[in-house]
Amino acid sequence: MMLHQGIVLLLLAAVQAIQVNVAHHFNHREYYDMRLVNEDGSFRWNTFSAVQEFGMEKDGELEITVLHADHPISFSLYTYEQWDIYRSLVFEITTMGAYDETMALTCMYPSEVRIPFDPRATNESIFTYKITSPSQYTLQIESCTPTYNFVQAHVVMKNIASDGTLSEHLGIDQLGLVPLYGIMTVVFILMTIIWTIDTIRQPKSVHAINKIFGACLLARALECSIKWWHYNQYSQNGLGNSLLSITKDVCEQITTTLFLAFLLLSYPFYHFGFGIDFKAYYFLTSILHRWSMRRRFLSSRERRLVQAVFVLYFVVAMVKATCNSGTELCQGYILTEYVIKSLMLLGIIITLNYSISKLQTKLESDHGRWSESKIPKTQARLNLFLSLRWSFLAYLLLPTVVLMLNLGVVNPPGTWRNLWVTFLIEEFATLCILFHLAISMRPIHPTTLELLTEKKED
Repeated sequence: MMLHQGIVLLLLAAVQAIQVNVAHHFNHREYYDMRLVNEDGSFRWNTFSAVQEFGMEKDGELEITVLHADHPISFSLYTYEQWDIYRSLVFEITTMGAYDETMALTCMYPSEVRIPFDPRATNESIFTYKITSPSQYTLQIESCTPTYNFVQAHVVMKNIASDGTLSEHLGIDQLGLVPLYGIMTVVFILMTIIWTIDTIRQPKSVHAINKIFGACLLARALECSIKWWHYNQYSQNGLGNSLLSITKDVCEQITTTLFLAFLLLSYPFYHFGFGIDFKAYYFLTSILHRWSMRRRFLSSRERRLVQAVFVLYFVVAMVKATCNSGTELCQGYILTEYVIKSLMLLGIIITLNYSISKLQTKLESDHGRWSESKIPKTQARLNLFLSLRWSFLAYLLLPTVVLMLNLGVVNPPGTWRNLWVTFLIEEFATLCILFHLAISMRPIHPTTLELLTEKKED
C-alpha cells in the first residue's frame, strides 16, 4: 500500500532476482583509493556480491555458468551466519592495518562451498551445487590476484516447488507473497465493487471525496494485482521485468497520493460555523471547490498554492518511483517526498485535534447544552471526527508497529524465514484501516447529510 515502500526500506526486504547475469570489473586499488572511491559503501575491490541473502531450502540448487574470466576467480557461497561475519571483512574496514590483514581472508574465509575457476587450467564452465541445509545464502565472486580481471557469469538459484520439482525461483522466505497478493487483489476488487454500488444507490449523497476514496480502492486493487504478477513472474522464471517493477513502484505512489488527497479532504479544514480560524493551515486545505462535504472557501491565491504543493509532491513521488534507489540523487528524492508528506500529515493531525477540541467545548457550553436541536448535529460531527482520527492514527503508526513486530516477534535477529508474514501484517492492517474509513465515509441518506452539514444560524 501507500506505506509499503517505507516499510520495505526499513525492513530491507527487497525480492532478489535469482537468475543473475554478472559482468564485473575487478580493479586493484589501495586502501586510500578505496576510501576515496567508496563504491557501493564497500572498501573492497576484490569481492563482489552476485546474490545477497536468498532463502533456500534443503535440496535446492545453485547453478553457475562462467562465461568469461581473465584470471582465476572463486565463487563462495555463504550461509546466513557465515555472511554475517564475512561482510564485516568487506564493508567495515576502517583502517589501513585492517585492510592489509584481512585482504587474504576475503579469499579464504570458511564458506558453505567454494568453487574455484581458472580459465587457463579448465574447460569446464558450468558448476552446480546441491543445498544441504536451509539458510539465507549469499554468493560472492572473489578475485584473489592483484590484477585487472573482467568476469562474466550467469547464476541461477532454485528451490523445490509445491509440485516437488526443482523450479521455484522465489526464496523460501518469500513464498507466501504470491498467494497473499492474489487474495488481496480479490478483496480490494470486491470492496471497489461494493463501494461503487453504494455510491450509485445514493447519487445525491455522493461528493467528490467519495469518488476519491473509490479511486483509492481501485488503485489499491490495481497495485495488488501488479504485485501478484511481479512476484508470480519471479516464482516461475526468476527473471524480473524492469518495466513491471517500475510500474509496481509507480502504482504504489499513485495509491499513496490518492490516499493522501483523501486524508486532506476528509479532515476538518473548514470551520463548521464555529468561528475557527484555519488560515494557519490554508496550505493543507481542500484542493478544489466542492471536493469535501463542506469546506471554507479559499482565495484563488491560496488555492493555487495548495495545488502547487500537491503537484510538487506528486511529481517528486513519481520521480522517486522511477529512479535507482542506490544513487545519491534518488536518495534525495526519497527524503524530499518524505518531508513533504510528513508536513501534510502533521498539519492534518493538528487541525483534526483542534477541531475535535472545539466540538467538545461546544457540547459542554451553555449554548450547546440548552440548544437541544443543535446537540445531535454537533455530536454527530464529533463522532465522525473521532472515528476518522482513529484511522488516521493507525495510518501514522502502522510503519512503526510493523517494524516492531518484525524485529521482536516475526523476524527477530537471527531469523529470516517469515519475511512474508511481515507483508501479511501490513496488508491486513491496511485493509482494516480502509474498511473502517469506508464505513465512516460511505454515502449517507440526503436528509442525514443535510443535517450534518447544515450551517449554524446565528
